[in-house]
Amino acid sequence: MRIGDVLSLKRKNINHSYLNIREQKTNKIQHRQINIDVYQIIESYCIENSIDHEDKIFTLGVRWIQGYLNKIGRILKIYGLSTHSFRKTYAHLQYVNNNYNIELVRRLLNHSSISVTQRYLGISDNEVNMASSSFKIIF
Repeated sequence: MRIGDVLSLKRKNINHSYLNIREQKTNKIQHRQINIDVYQIIESYCIENSIDHEDKIFTLGVRWIQGYLNKIGRILKIYGLSTHSFRKTYAHLQYVNNNYNIELVRRLLNHSSISVTQRYLGISDNEVNMASSSFKIIF
């Protein structure tokens, strides 16, 4: 999820093991199953902090988080650290760790097409074709 979508989550968006939101950037609806342990942690947090059904779960802003990441990056001497870099790193890890399954990554990122995901990952048609052919050989 993009940081703006995470920060706009309301308690009502998480119903037992499902997350239901409309993405801010794309206006697409996401209806995804989430880990029951994650649900229980969020539910406990909401109860402990008296967060009602219509209330946002997080009260932080995107700029605050980006600024904090910038400070951490300077301390660690990691430049370009951002919420987007985390999303992109996650996409690359899923792509490699799942035998170059670009369709899986497309669905995880909620992209409209494989070509959008391909551009996002920065991979060529040839790389996709090579990964696809090796994927078929494995199975």
